[in-house]
Amino acid sequence: MAENKDEMVLKKWAAWNDFQNKVIKLGLETGSIRLYNENEILRARNFYLDGIPLSISLLCFFMCNGRCHELSLAVARMFLDDPETKEVSILIGNVNSLKFNPTYADSTNEDDAHHLVVYRETTSGEKMIYDTTCGLVFRPDIWMKMEMPTNFHKFTKEGIQMMVSDKEKEDPNIFKGDLMHAFLIIPMIEECYGKPDEQYSNKGFEVLQDEVETFKKYSGYNEYYKAHQTEVDTLRKIYRDSKKADEQ
Repeated sequence: MAENKDEMVLKKWAAWNDFQNKVIKLGLETGSIRLYNENEILRARNFYLDGIPLSISLLCFFMCNGRCHELSLAVARMFLDDPETKEVSILIGNVNSLKFNPTYADSTNEDDAHHLVVYRETTSGEKMIYDTTCGLVFRPDIWMKMEMPTNFHKFTKEGIQMMVSDKEKEDPNIFKGDLMHAFLIIPMIEECYGKPDEQYSNKGFEVLQDEVETFKKYSGYNEYYKAHQTEVDTLRKIYRDSKKADEQ
């Protein structure tokens, strides 16, 4: 019996996921793929996206999934003036992880398969690609062979600065801290702790939890909440209800 189109799409998607998992497993074992390191997390702590430290967003799959444009731009931005960074650029292309995704199988819009990552070369000569969706740092050749990007574009430092400027014109607060917004989003992040996709908050490797608690400590998060609990709880309910409405 011939397979129908949906079955073929799902079979290709399953095969892709199996291939990707094997590449990542081998890469983590050999060192050609790695998690974010301490220096990167510490640097990201001093930059913000949507009111909370970039370090928290990068360590949480819930915050990264489907947001490669915002996260990649934020990561590139944090390396623009880094003395240890020789080159930083944003790479855009149509990638396998979206080409094979059943969500876009019938799409005729090439932009649906667009994915953004950050390329960085350090002053010591290390070259790497930051893929914020999967929360990993790849040796460039490994990422290229895995994702096989097409319709490939590269934005260098000047292009990144223009993209940052455009984003700030759209939303002047996008790269600023906002404690009230943190009150809305942090509880949703805490609900993600330990879930299968949340590799930075598994038992025994609680990097995300540590980063959230560090933020709460130096931002005065808990003290402000105690002083404004009624207002914060009301806003949280409104925010959650609006999210549920968007999902329906």
